[in-house]
Amino acid sequence: RLVNYIPLPQGGAERRAGTRFVAEVKDSTKIADGMRFVFSVDQAYFIERGNLYFHFYRNQGRIESPPGTPVEIVTPYLDTELAEIQSAQTADIMYLVHPNHPVQKLSRTGHTSWSLDEVAFIDGPYLTANTDTAKTLAPGAVMGNGITIAAAGHAPFASTDVGRLVRIDEEGNHGYAKIVGFTSATQVTADVKKDFVSVTPQSNWRLGAWSGTTGYPSCVAFYEQRLYLAGSSEKPQTLWGSKSAVLEDFTPGTADDDPVNYTIAADRVNVIEWLSPGRQLAVGTAGGEWTVQASSLNDPITPSNVQIKRQTTHGCASMLPKRVGHAVLFLQRAQRAIREFAFNFEVDGFRAPDLTILADHIARGVTAALSGFNAMAYSQTPDSILWCVRADGVMPALTWLREQDVVGWARHITGAPNDTNDGAFEAVVVIPSNRQDIPDKQEDETWVVCKRIVGGVVKRYVEFFETRDYDNEHDAFFVDSGLSLNKWNVDTAKTLTLTGAGPFAANDTTSMTSSGHTPFLSGDVGQIWLLARGRDLVTVKITAFTSSSDVSVKFLRDVPSSLQNIATSDWLDPDARVKSVSGLDHLEGKEVDILADGAVHPLQTVSAGSVGLESAAGKIHVGLRYTSTIETLKVAAGTTIGTAVGQVKRIDGVTLVLLNTGGAKVGPDTANLDVVPFRSTADPMDTAVPLFTGEKFIPFEGDFATDTRIVIEQNLPLPMTVLGMAIHLKVNER
Repeated sequence: RLVNYIPLPQGGAERRAGTRFVAEVKDSTKIADGMRFVFSVDQAYFIERGNLYFHFYRNQGRIESPPGTPVEIVTPYLDTELAEIQSAQTADIMYLVHPNHPVQKLSRTGHTSWSLDEVAFIDGPYLTANTDTAKTLAPGAVMGNGITIAAAGHAPFASTDVGRLVRIDEEGNHGYAKIVGFTSATQVTADVKKDFVSVTPQSNWRLGAWSGTTGYPSCVAFYEQRLYLAGSSEKPQTLWGSKSAVLEDFTPGTADDDPVNYTIAADRVNVIEWLSPGRQLAVGTAGGEWTVQASSLNDPITPSNVQIKRQTTHGCASMLPKRVGHAVLFLQRAQRAIREFAFNFEVDGFRAPDLTILADHIARGVTAALSGFNAMAYSQTPDSILWCVRADGVMPALTWLREQDVVGWARHITGAPNDTNDGAFEAVVVIPSNRQDIPDKQEDETWVVCKRIVGGVVKRYVEFFETRDYDNEHDAFFVDSGLSLNKWNVDTAKTLTLTGAGPFAANDTTSMTSSGHTPFLSGDVGQIWLLARGRDLVTVKITAFTSSSDVSVKFLRDVPSSLQNIATSDWLDPDARVKSVSGLDHLEGKEVDILADGAVHPLQTVSAGSVGLESAAGKIHVGLRYTSTIETLKVAAGTTIGTAVGQVKRIDGVTLVLLNTGGAKVGPDTANLDVVPFRSTADPMDTAVPLFTGEKFIPFEGDFATDTRIVIEQNLPLPMTVLGMAIHLKVNER
């Protein structure tokens, strides 16, 4: 059992970082989810999608203009329709599709300038042309807006046809119009887009493929310089590809660069659920997985050269899959299994193995109705992880690295276990990081929408997982829905230097000088100052005052070489410390964890948006507590009498191999956990305990039993990485 840990591809498990609070959604009484918009690695956005609106986020914050007012655009999508939206992006344009709405185009012209408009296609696509000569259409005029189109011999129109195209062919030429008004089943008004040849009734006509009557596309993708749309209610197995390099032109034709119109021929109707472009265009349907390509893999698709072949028959859910390298990770139709659709040379074809086969419980929720996956997002760095949202609010995550055959699941929970209201994840999105202190391309950022109960009221918050690549224990962020207060110096012109010849070891003394400022006072003797440089941190105590820019100090820790006689602008003046933190209104009445200057403070309850500290601090993280748990399977170590499975055995103790760890509990089960000590007698009592790397032996006091396990738990706001364990086992023959 792995809860709130990330399985590492190299082996071992690392505690996940906490989530940082950004903002409450516009209306917490309605479902909201998220979508990514990535122009480049340094211009990436999280989009909050809610009932009839979008909000935008960047650089770990909500985009507001003016300050305090979120940038918002109006959309046609109800909160109950959000999960069915699919999208495809090219540069600053994103096409959005939904079966109930015309295709929309989201455009960005600046960080605060966004628009959403219905796509005005140049022409087409159309349904099959009429072949019954008794059924005619006649335009009231060959050009203009608001003309009438009358039907004879049939009644083809419906009120839901408003917005639909009508094409009439005559003597090798054609004109077409867009219906703007419904009069009756035999008459509509329309705006002419291309002049008709005449007003004579014609039997060679066709109606647009998409409308409120026939439905709109539900799938979208770019492939070989074409915009592909698919999956309308009238034509659930049809793909429409635009004119080559003209994304919004579906004018029928037979030239190689003309639009492609292809309907899957299958033994039964299988709705197209998604499109995923790669070397081939993968098509997921309710009954199987297909690929689309030309007759030769190196040739482009044309209206006369297109093949579609069924590869596997598992069936897909409508959730957009994640393409990772040459593989497509998709959700099976029942939404209980995730499969890897990829070419396999052994069978000379595609296969789709089940990635949940070794953890088939991972999709099982607290009830049958709340089982299955509702959302997916893929993070490439620092580890290859597929994040999933389960229907009950738990977030399973898959560490997946095919080239190393790594497939490892864990579950992530924020809030009480099995609570589907307070602490339920409802959406997950991954974008490239925009952090100013971490270079772009270094890691991805995982954003979530989380439902919480605050003061008995449902709140939905936009949050993101903090980085696991922090500099030192002061920067470690292991609380959920948390915020930080930083009183450390941020002026790069103001530096401190630990001077002297060394040896720069704990309890040695030297001088500390300042540059660009004069921070010291005679009353500072006895004060503790903190200096950092990158991942290195040192604590010193002032022992003597020389001048406002020079004091003598005693090292409370060994001084790393990066801080020996080297100026740093990353330091904390103890006079800047505070004893309370405000601005926590989003957690009013909640019990919160506090990490202050790397030290754990007792749990506090937020009152009037504030919490108090036991002692003043300069860098403080406050948020909700979460518990991380590792529980092994039954110990099955070999013995002189054979396997230990089924034998009576006792664990005397376990040696843990730890990395950058601060705090842990270990025992045979969750009811019998012992606290692992990390503070030594050499550590100053008035400073935080440094993170530990090395081996820890923990003795057990358990009884002999047939089912013996190891449980490792961490619920402090500190990191923990378990690289390995060695179990000390005694076995008695049954």
